[in-house]
Amino acid sequence: VSDNCGVHTPTGSVSVFVPQPAPLVAQVLSDVAVDCPETTVPLTASVSGGTMPYTYQWSGGLGTAPSVQVAPPVTDDWTVTVTDHCGLVATDAVVVTVLYDTVQVITSLDTSICRYDTAMLGAFPSRGFGAYDMQWNDGGSGDLHAVQPEYSMDYTVTVTDGCGIQASDEVHVEVHFPSADFSYNTADFITDFPIQFTDHSQGAWEWLWEFDYEGEESHEQYPVFSYPEPGIYTVVLTITDDIGCIDSTFKVL
Repeated sequence: VSDNCGVHTPTGSVSVFVPQPAPLVAQVLSDVAVDCPETTVPLTASVSGGTMPYTYQWSGGLGTAPSVQVAPPVTDDWTVTVTDHCGLVATDAVVVTVLYDTVQVITSLDTSICRYDTAMLGAFPSRGFGAYDMQWNDGGSGDLHAVQPEYSMDYTVTVTDGCGIQASDEVHVEVHFPSADFSYNTADFITDFPIQFTDHSQGAWEWLWEFDYEGEESHEQYPVFSYPEPGIYTVVLTITDDIGCIDSTFKVL
C-alpha cells in the first residue's frame, strides 16, 4: 500500500483456502424386482462427496425427500438428481421390475346333463403369483365343482391369486328333461278295434310303447294297436331324448 507521499510502502498478504471436496456421487439402491403389481418399494438416495447441504429432486413427481416410496403396476424407472451447496449435480436411476403375469382361468367345456344328474365342472387357473383361491357363484369352491341344477344354468368361477388379482370364466350347463305324454282316440274300447295312440311328448327322439299284452311293443311315434281280448291294460310310453335322458308315463285302458 502506498500513500500520496510515497514515504511508506508496507505490504501484507492473506491466503485463501479453496477446498477441493471429493466428487459428488449420488446412488440409489440397486434395481429391484417384485412379484406383484403395486408392491410398495422404498427408494433412498445415498450421497457422498460434494459440499453439504444437498437438495434432491426425483422424477415422476416423487418429491424432494432423500427417501420416497413407489408402487408401480408395471415395470418402471425413476431418476434422482442431487445438487450440493456449490451447485454440483449428480444423478442416478433405479428400475423396479414387476415380474407379474396376469392371472388367467378357463373352465371345462359347456356340458349337457339329464335333470337330477351331476355335472362335474373344472376350473384351470394359470399364471399370476402364489396360491389360487377359487370361488363359484353358487357358493362352491375349489378347482372341481359338482352341480345338480334342475334347469339350465351358467356357473361362474372367480380365481384370486397371491397378489389379490382376480380372473373369471363361465361354463354353461344345459339341463335336459324330456316330458312323456300321449293320448288315444276313443273312450269306448272294443276287442279287435284299432286304437290310435298319439304322442304329445316334449323333447323325444325315440319312443318305446309297451301295450301290456304278451310283450307287444312299438317304437313308432304314433302307433296303432288292437287288443284281441277284454282286460285291464296299462300302456306305458318311455321316451328318450338326443343325449339319452329318459321319461315315461302310463295310462290304464
